[in-house]
Amino acid sequence: MQANELIQQFCDKTGIAYVENVGGSLSVDCDGLTVSIRSLDEGRRIAVSGEVFYTAPGDDCEALYRAMFEAQHLYSGTVGAVFSINPDTGALTLFRIIDCETLEIDAFLEMLGQFITVLELWSKVVAKYDPASHTDDGLRPIPFHGFGGAIPV
Repeated sequence: MQANELIQQFCDKTGIAYVENVGGSLSVDCDGLTVSIRSLDEGRRIAVSGEVFYTAPGDDCEALYRAMFEAQHLYSGTVGAVFSINPDTGALTLFRIIDCETLEIDAFLEMLGQFITVLELWSKVVAKYDPASHTDDGLRPIPFHGFGGAIPV
C-alpha cells in the first residue's frame, strides 16, 4: 500500500481530518504529544516523528544518554525508532521510518501505537531526569536505571 493511502485510512479510522501542515506532514495530537506523519520516497515509506523534549538535555547527562543508546541498541527499548536532535529547532526527537509497500492499515496502527507509547515513555524520562541524582560523589556516574527493554517488541 502507498504511504498516502495508509495515512488517509488512518485519518478515516480515527476521525482525524487529513490536513497537511506547511512542511507537508500530518500533525496529530496524542495526549499532549505531537506526532508528525509524512510520506517519503514516492510513497514507499512513512516517517513518523515526535519531540521527546523541547530541547536537547543539558550538561552532565551521560547516564541519560547511555540509557537512550542502550534502549536504541537493536531497538529493544524504542521499537524501531531512533533518537536525534533536530538541527533546526534543537529539540530531542524520536524518529521512525516505516516501509509501507506491503503494510496494511491494522499493522500501521499497531506500529503507530507502539511509537506513541515509546515517545510518551521517553518524554517522561527526559523531563524527570536530574543529573544530580545519578552521581554519588560527583565523580562516578551511578547506573541510570533506564528503560532499555521496557517496551515489549
